[in-house]
Amino acid sequence: MRQPSRSAAESAAIRASHDAFINHVLNSPIETTPPSSLPMYSESLTSSASLFRWDSRMVQNLFNHLELIDLARAKEYGAFCLDWTPAANASLGRNVVSVLLRFVSPNQEVAFDVHGYFTPEVTLLGSGMLDPKSIVFNRAVHIAATHVTTPVPVEPL
Repeated sequence: MRQPSRSAAESAAIRASHDAFINHVLNSPIETTPPSSLPMYSESLTSSASLFRWDSRMVQNLFNHLELIDLARAKEYGAFCLDWTPAANASLGRNVVSVLLRFVSPNQEVAFDVHGYFTPEVTLLGSGMLDPKSIVFNRAVHIAATHVTTPVPVEPL
């Protein structure tokens, strides 16, 4: 699938949206443990959902097209921690944390998981955008980011 091209202004607006959202959610310096305001999440949202594995670029494009970051901020999605680990890659710098977060709409219709590497100053490294790992709609459709080039339906477990 051909990836849509974005103007520099569009890319900058997406990065600014991601940055504002993360600073809203993680409104304190990043430490080696999650902030107490960010509960851990353990419930499965996908046990009965149909799984579709999509190329990670396609998931990123869908994520940005649906403006899930802006929607999550406007609708006050719940924020949860799935994983919070000091980054093992020394080239990322000191005290960088690898964070996997889940955001769930108040009525549980939409949820998404995102990953990012954060500095202690709550700066998102890399592209400046959160990396969506999955999007779940109504606990029925689960889109997971992989390196598959075409959508492949997989029956639920």
